Amino acid sequence: MNKRDIYDAMVGGIAPYTGIIYLVCCVGVEYDYDILPHFIKYYKDLGVDEFLIILNTIKKKSEKLKLVQNILRKYDIEEKLIWSGYFNEETKINHMRNLVGNRTFHDDWIIYADVDEFSDFVVDLRKLITYCEKKEYNCVQGKLIQHLAKDGKLPDIDDDTNLEEMFPVVSDITKTVYILFHMGKIPLCKSYIKLSGGHHQVMSKVYNLFPSAIDVHHFKWRKNAIESFKDRIVAYKLVDDPCHIFLKKLVDYYEEYKSFLDLK
Repeated sequence: MNKRDIYDAMVGGIAPYTGIIYLVCCVGVEYDYDILPHFIKYYKDLGVDEFLIILNTIKKKSEKLKLVQNILRKYDIEEKLIWSGYFNEETKINHMRNLVGNRTFHDDWIIYADVDEFSDFVVDLRKLITYCEKKEYNCVQGKLIQHLAKDGKLPDIDDDTNLEEMFPVVSDITKTVYILFHMGKIPLCKSYIKLSGGHHQVMSKVYNLFPSAIDVHHFKWRKNAIESFKDRIVAYKLVDDPCHIFLKKLVDYYEEYKSFLDLK
């Protein structure tokens, strides 16, 4: 039996979860506008009821802010917070915790996703949540799957781009450059569960993980990636975050070889 058959058998006959499903996400205004429509449509189709969106803009008067807000309004979504200044993972996760704490109930289910992360829950999300509740699982774990373009370059995308066709190559790009980079994710959990920055790990002392990791498809490697990395390098250096070393390696490699396909 393949993974989908196993999951189908697992949730067979289970009634779908009827509560509100929330999603919390921080959108980088300058660089995430291209993939934002794909992200919203994907998670609306999965059954997300309410989006808790934080907008991070490097400049208070970013040219892209209105563009991103217009995309959100198209889907009847209003950002819950605009955060100005260089990105900082600790600040981001604190904003997320405050949003979740103030706008959800203790037992609600929350999807955590960066705007370039598309979690494949394998089966109907609401049935999976019901199954987790029956088995008293309060977290679902995930594994990042990196997607590159066929030639390893960083293509432009628009609203009509098929992401899986544009980025068909599955790569260990981040693991290759920075062996300590976290490949794990917690894409779904109860509201009371506390996660680390990047929602890579559970910080709560008591938790019960769903035993199988789902795939979290990562479409980071787009046209704006290098400029985004350069801004993040500045931001990480300001707070002595060693991730700037990892990002500098990626930037240097791409600027020399113009492709990530054969990254060594």
